[in-house]
Amino acid sequence: SLEDLASHAVVHYSVNLGTRAQGFEVATENGTQWVKTGGMLTVNSTETYHAACLAGLGIIQVPRVGVHDALRAGTLVEVLP
Repeated sequence: SLEDLASHAVVHYSVNLGTRAQGFEVATENGTQWVKTGGMLTVNSTETYHAACLAGLGIIQVPRVGVHDALRAGTLVEVLP
């Protein structure tokens, strides 16, 4: 669940290193909500973001289209559809 994210490692993505993303972004009928998450790693490239997840360093939040092959192959598992 979204509430469980605080106790899980999440790989954070930020365009500018040294800053940390606000958390896990969730679209609601009232706009965007940010859920506080655990995790220590912040990256600034999509290749590193995917590689960190594949290496088991944490959960990532990406569009399905970008990870379709990895989901189909079973190298990534969707946890919050």
